[in-house]
Amino acid sequence: MPKPSVVGGRLRELREKRGLSVADLARMSGVDRNAISMVENGSSNAPSFPNGVRLALALNADPAYLAGVDAMPLGVSGLVQSPDQSLAQVVEALRQEVLKNTERQDLLLEQVQGRLRALEATAETPRTRGRKVG
Repeated sequence: MPKPSVVGGRLRELREKRGLSVADLARMSGVDRNAISMVENGSSNAPSFPNGVRLALALNADPAYLAGVDAMPLGVSGLVQSPDQSLAQVVEALRQEVLKNTERQDLLLEQVQGRLRALEATAETPRTRGRKVG
């Protein structure tokens, strides 16, 4: 018997944790029962992208976790909202999130640099006081 993939192991783990049978999950997700069983037992590596999203949403799980990703950057979880989203739509949502994070980092960097300049200015002022200017 083949060894289940990461996806298969996580799918079974999430399904069992929620007390669902394969038939229950098939009804909830709209994914064929045999397809679910094949992924769980290792006969198939992974469901298609739309079916993976359907399964994750039915299990109330992050599709990235189900796909084998252990940690997602902040703000990335939840980008997949529907099994009807194409991979291109998910990639575009991820790109937008990266841009937002970059803008936040740039703003934070500007704030830190401004504070450093202010600290440097106040640190220099006492040293120059009392000195004779030649």
